[in-house]
Amino acid sequence: MKIATLHHIFVVNLPRVRPAGNAKEDMTRKSAAILVVILAIAVVAADYAIEFMQVDSCLDQGGAFNFSAMECSTDPNGPKTFPFVPYPVRNLRFLAVVGSSALLLVLGLSYVGKTTNGKSGS
Repeated sequence: MKIATLHHIFVVNLPRVRPAGNAKEDMTRKSAAILVVILAIAVVAADYAIEFMQVDSCLDQGGAFNFSAMECSTDPNGPKTFPFVPYPVRNLRFLAVVGSSALLLVLGLSYVGKTTNGKSGS
């Protein structure tokens, strides 16, 4: 019966760095990373477009859009304007989650692509 040594447990079973030169897999990882970034941009652009349409619809009705509360005020006795709050300030958490998720996916793709769980050739 073979007894596992610490060297075998901690060193032999560690992921190995792939040798350079596998261009097809590198291209696949790059394509996947680009796709993740494009999807993150598309999610933010869709959110921005939905918000833009809400504001536009409110203004078309003759109302005033309150950016802090994200609601339309059509009260004739209410304020005619509200202070503008920039999109990144209003949606900081949303942008942070989308950006962090995209970054982690891209980093994960680069890590997974550089390692393999094969055993050593010796």
